[in-house]
Amino acid sequence: MTDENGFFQLDFDESYFRELFLDRQPDLFFKVFQDGKMIKSTEHSVLWNVNAGKTQIVVEVV
Repeated sequence: MTDENGFFQLDFDESYFRELFLDRQPDLFFKVFQDGKMIKSTEHSVLWNVNAGKTQIVVEVV
């Protein structure tokens, strides 16, 4: 869920991915839904091997 400005935050540590995927640098993409319908996907622009720390990502939805 986003706030009133569309911002959100995901928090996780390396141990979470190491236990599930044996990978400390996850590959990320996002799907944006409104009223149960997908209105945007970044699946074709995956962020590969994201490092620990803060990473700002902008998903533009018009």
